[in-house]
Amino acid sequence: MKTEAPPSLETVEGILDEVDEYYDRVSCIRQKMRRHKRGSDPYVELLAELSVEVDVLKNKAQWAEEIIERFEDSLPDE
Repeated sequence: MKTEAPPSLETVEGILDEVDEYYDRVSCIRQKMRRHKRGSDPYVELLAELSVEVDVLKNKAQWAEEIIERFEDSLPDE
């Protein structure tokens, strides 16, 4: 049975950078939405775009959580 090596700190930080990137995308879309009347066509179009980015952010955050846990599990017990 092949054992997978624990992730490095560089890997953890790289994944967290991806989470930050998608958080920034969500934030940018929210800023654009504030410029439009709630319920208007541009607002609804941005809402659809936001839904996609939030889904990716959710998946990236879950992945980050798993990688962080794997990293923490690889640390020696104190």
